[in-house]
Amino acid sequence: MFTSFVRYTVTASLIALAGCATAQPPAVIGQDASNASFALADGGALRLDGARGDVVVLAFFTSYCPSSRATLRAVDNLRARNAAGGLRVIAVNEGDTSAKVEDLTSKLGVRLAVAFDKDGAAATELGLVTVPSVVVIDRQGTVRHVHAGYHGEADRSSIEGEVAALLLQAPTLTSAD
Repeated sequence: MFTSFVRYTVTASLIALAGCATAQPPAVIGQDASNASFALADGGALRLDGARGDVVVLAFFTSYCPSSRATLRAVDNLRARNAAGGLRVIAVNEGDTSAKVEDLTSKLGVRLAVAFDKDGAAATELGLVTVPSVVVIDRQGTVRHVHAGYHGEADRSSIEGEVAALLLQAPTLTSAD
């Protein structure tokens, strides 16, 4: 019995330390995300309602997860290729200090806008239970795709295809705009 407890504890700890457990995508697809708000390193706030008209990719990450690093590289490449076409990519950190995040993004050579979800409220609202996670939001502020975990080429290709399709759609104005 003690051996089973130790094996379970070690396994759970390794998964938690990796920060890379996978889970089913949340049931937020089709929901409005334009009210989401994130803290910025300078103490300001980033609100998604200001991004209406653009396709938004939110990449939730931690500094200690190798899959998070791969995710950041992939979405930064996506940003570099599509920024002029109406794409905003925001890296959303879960639980690290701004200094640690700045060090990580510098080492990776990524040039992403970085926001913080220190209390996990935005991740919880979006139904995210793992990092990395990537959320793709259309020009009207609606969640269209969620990727829980990052599985290399397969996810990179899926995200790029989803973003390309959304970028082809013309922005529409609503009565709230």
